[in-house]
Amino acid sequence: MSFIINILEPYDMKKILASLIFGVAIFGNVCLALGDSESSVIKVGIYAADGKPPYGVFDVTASNGKVYREVILADGTFTSTARDGSVVKGVWEQRKNGIFCSKPFKAPRFRCKYEDVNSNGVWTSTEIDGGEISTIRRLDE
Repeated sequence: MSFIINILEPYDMKKILASLIFGVAIFGNVCLALGDSESSVIKVGIYAADGKPPYGVFDVTASNGKVYREVILADGTFTSTARDGSVVKGVWEQRKNGIFCSKPFKAPRFRCKYEDVNSNGVWTSTEIDGGEISTIRRLDE
């Protein structure tokens, strides 16, 4: 240990210690920003099917014709409101480009969907385990 101190003595130990603390603080903040925790859903480089961030305000038309206004927040929560006024709230994850998952607070598990914009510019969302297809329209442009 004294060998290391002798090597570092010519340098200002306070500056070295301050730099080390600063580096740890910055690294910790970068890890949080990059989604290093289990609860974080925003990841750098992950986009919705339209190439924009996965959060925003959307109209979702289900295959049965029902329309829902979905407010997807950057904090990982969503609110889905049907035209009849019924509201569902929950959490969401954009697991990777093209895979969007959501889970109402009362639901036991996430339901995931493949999302894509076809050659006609129509954004579709197809449930992975059920095959139901919805059409998505971003409203906050």
